[in-house]
Amino acid sequence: QRMTQEVTVAAFSAFATSRGQRMPTQPTWYSAPDHPVVNVTWDEAQAFCTAAGARLPTEEEFQQASALESTRDGPPPWGDQETREVNLLGLRGDDRFEYSAPVGSFERNRYGLYDMIGNVWEWTSSLHNRSTPSYELRVVAGGSWDTPARSFPRRAPLSRHGRHNLYVGFRCAR
Repeated sequence: QRMTQEVTVAAFSAFATSRGQRMPTQPTWYSAPDHPVVNVTWDEAQAFCTAAGARLPTEEEFQQASALESTRDGPPPWGDQETREVNLLGLRGDDRFEYSAPVGSFERNRYGLYDMIGNVWEWTSSLHNRSTPSYELRVVAGGSWDTPARSFPRRAPLSRHGRHNLYVGFRCAR
């Protein structure tokens, strides 16, 4: 698995099998081997990255790598052409996928990374500012295929222990 892309269903399945663990349920509408794995907990994502000799990126690293501005409110900072080359809800152009896209389906960004915006939300290693000692929240970033481009949120808090939805995957960083 190249670190420039989201972790695929195939790569995570091989990891789960090697550890004698069950594969998290994948949606029936897009569980192809080359699509991003979803429905993984933060702990599973962290374990995968550790086994690969890597780690989850921090929120700051994710924002820098996806060329997001430092502000967290308002529309995305990209022009029309760039926006057409991501997998977000309601876009025309290169986004021909109803749900997630196979990893690497769009052009890589200026850092050589694929699918940093849209496709699936991605776990980061960062604690969310609404975390408490009894309820740890981690930041997911990047939006997904069902995130409207106009109301694009840049981050969201999720409990590290839950399988929240079928829109959250991850990538590893070195």
